[in-house]
Amino acid sequence: MEIDIYPAQRIAIPFLRIAIRRGNNIRDLYEVGERLGYNVTDLVYLDARVEFPLTTIVRELHARPGAAVIVPNLRHLDGIDSAVRLIAQVITVEGERVLERARHRLPGDLGVERMNTLITG
Repeated sequence: MEIDIYPAQRIAIPFLRIAIRRGNNIRDLYEVGERLGYNVTDLVYLDARVEFPLTTIVRELHARPGAAVIVPNLRHLDGIDSAVRLIAQVITVEGERVLERARHRLPGDLGVERMNTLITG
């Protein structure tokens, strides 16, 4: 089965790390995403007490191939932004930065297929 990684409608999945959320984070995620032309999906909370954040992100991206990740700032990705950029574009509300998906991987980096295998078994 071939997966279209460039869907006709641009989708952004908003992620919010529970431990550091602030007053307007949720509203800001939707406003920036929509302003940049994305259809913003339901909010996904990241909580390391429940599940590893990378596992949560990969699962959501697997369900919506080609989607972008939108976060208030890179602190919400808790140091895994490089890994996330291997499989998706990352958008930050702070500064409205769009970090493109990494084009090249170093030997040993995990691609989306390997990450999916690790999660789904």
